[in-house]
Amino acid sequence: MHVAEVYSGKFITVMDLSPTALYELAAPSTPPEDREEIEHATEIRMRAEIRAGELLREMEKNKGAQGSGSNQHQVRSPDATAPPPTLSDLGVTKTQSSRWQKLDALDVC
Repeated sequence: MHVAEVYSGKFITVMDLSPTALYELAAPSTPPEDREEIEHATEIRMRAEIRAGELLREMEKNKGAQGSGSNQHQVRSPDATAPPPTLSDLGVTKTQSSRWQKLDALDVC
């Protein structure tokens, strides 16, 4: 059995798997239940990443150091002016953020 035959039309489901893993999954010796379980887990992960991309896209962006200027010494209420969280605060890398937002933009699921 070839990878192309097994995974034809399932690009989104298996795009994160390494070529070695794909060949192992497509091998006749791999039980169909195992193949289905891995495909299901991969699909759940993909849906979560797409949802994360949607949430990131909708979030107010943190402006970083931008905007500090003449009023930098003005006393402000910490709650009223708390900036949105940074990607680092969320535990997300720039690469993950970019990738997830691109997946959301594809609208694949």
